[in-house]
Amino acid sequence: MIEVSSDRAKEVASLQETLGYIFSDLKLLNKALTHKSYVNERHETLKHNERFEFLGDSVLDILVSDYLVHQFSDYAEGTLSKIRAAVVNESCLAGLARKIDLGKYLLLGKGENLSGGRDKPSILANAFEAVAGALFRDGGLEYASRAFLPLLKVEISKFADSWSFRDF
Repeated sequence: MIEVSSDRAKEVASLQETLGYIFSDLKLLNKALTHKSYVNERHETLKHNERFEFLGDSVLDILVSDYLVHQFSDYAEGTLSKIRAAVVNESCLAGLARKIDLGKYLLLGKGENLSGGRDKPSILANAFEAVAGALFRDGGLEYASRAFLPLLKVEISKFADSWSFRDF
């Protein structure tokens, strides 16, 4: 992985502050914020965020699942699955990415940037997952939970309180 410049470190400092977590290896965060289009246009040796996206999807699933099991003990398993699916999906994760202004930190290719990639739901949701994966790799599940569960809880409560998700 390519070293992170001091300018880039300054750029992502506010994201780390928002997450309440300072990366010990800033290269992990930078990789999580690097879209494939950027790599394709600029650096063959630079890695994009898709592997962290894969990992982050599982991290978010476990955080939401664990929270649901502990907080909603009277809900049926099917209901919990529906709530988790409603929270850990593109639309919801893109909304959470917007809340933390994730788009402004993304490294995108010129074409993707010009076509509105910084606000594209799929790119935002994938980047949100990738940052969760990178934070998990850097600090473990406890720190990932501290950073992401407060954001996820707001969405969980919206769906958990909805009668349409209740199994009777």
